[in-house]
Amino acid sequence: MQSVKGTRADGSFAQAQAVPVESQRTVAFLADVERITATDCTDCRRPLCGHEAVITVLLGYKESPYCLSCVARALGETPARLRARAWQHIRRHDCFMLGWRRANRLEGIANRSPDDGDHDGDSRDEGEPACLMRRYGEEIEEVEEVSDGRAVVRASRTGHATTAGTAALDRGHWDAGDMACGDLVLELRRRLAKMAPGQLLELTAYDSAAAEDIPAWCGLTRHILLAAEPPVYLIKRKEN
Repeated sequence: MQSVKGTRADGSFAQAQAVPVESQRTVAFLADVERITATDCTDCRRPLCGHEAVITVLLGYKESPYCLSCVARALGETPARLRARAWQHIRRHDCFMLGWRRANRLEGIANRSPDDGDHDGDSRDEGEPACLMRRYGEEIEEVEEVSDGRAVVRASRTGHATTAGTAALDRGHWDAGDMACGDLVLELRRRLAKMAPGQLLELTAYDSAAAEDIPAWCGLTRHILLAAEPPVYLIKRKEN
């Protein structure tokens, strides 16, 4: 299996461990996370930790990174609640877990292995790293999982029935081609931000991971996924 190491000057993040490379998109994602780590939040100017870098790319803010507190405020969440819901998605995607576990190693947090008897990689310590718990450790609600384990899907499905008023709204269309991962959600966030609350966007996305990523992203950001018939997704822009 091919492996790669990052190139940060001090070597602290990139040299933590060689990272298996499954695709060029994974390499690009890890490069984005490394670039964002320790940069200042766009809003409060506090430096982001590695875990916050993963979350900000996941949510589509890689070009204007936000700390967990600021992005949670923008989404109407508490930081702890958003962290918990983001973790439900991160832990089931190899590329996100690679970035998350790199950050864990820098903080001395033990990463679970399949031999630990926890085959989906879940661990309380992994999902609640010290850097985030010190800042945002308030008590959180339990995150309810659906049958397939993707907790964030439930939020994206709420209120999915299309009403006559919704159907009458102008519908936007965007063919994203094979755009994937951070680039897809970055552009999706931009396009929805320009639309009116409640307006519909018909998205066509051919990336193989979109069937999981789009519902999860909608759940995290509170936009409503009305229908999903890959490669076509119908999204209702959230109310302000």
